[in-house]
Amino acid sequence: DHMIVCSKCQTYVSSKDAIYSGAVAYCSETCLNNKG
Repeated sequence: DHMIVCSKCQTYVSSKDAIYSGAVAYCSETCLNNKG
């Protein structure tokens, strides 16, 4: 596992905890739902 930066939150999350939407990683469901 490695740390990745979330494009929306500008924070880091482990690769296994990230939520992916296509090739983009989000740090939480909230970020995923608010990506627009």
